[in-house]
Amino acid sequence: MPLHRRHTAPPLSALPYTDCAAKTQPDGSPGVSVLDHGVRTAEVARELVRFLPRGLRETFGTAAVSAAAAHDVGKVSPGFQKKIANPALTAQTPEVARRSL
Repeated sequence: MPLHRRHTAPPLSALPYTDCAAKTQPDGSPGVSVLDHGVRTAEVARELVRFLPRGLRETFGTAAVSAAAAHDVGKVSPGFQKKIANPALTAQTPEVARRSL
């Protein structure tokens, strides 16, 4: 007997990561995409790193910008998208919207 359970649910079609929302608008509709949010966050981090003392900037500068850019990558998951963008998700991948995640 295997030590792990086999996943038997049918595979989900993927929502393109470029269509995944990172934020919602005040009316609840999907806002800025995860990709755009990551790019903006990286640019802010790049500017903030400029103000670090030289030793810290040389040690952490590039890594800090990369970490900032990637901090919301988990928002491309079906569960998060279902939580914040269900109407848009329903239109694009109805089987994800219907599934209990």
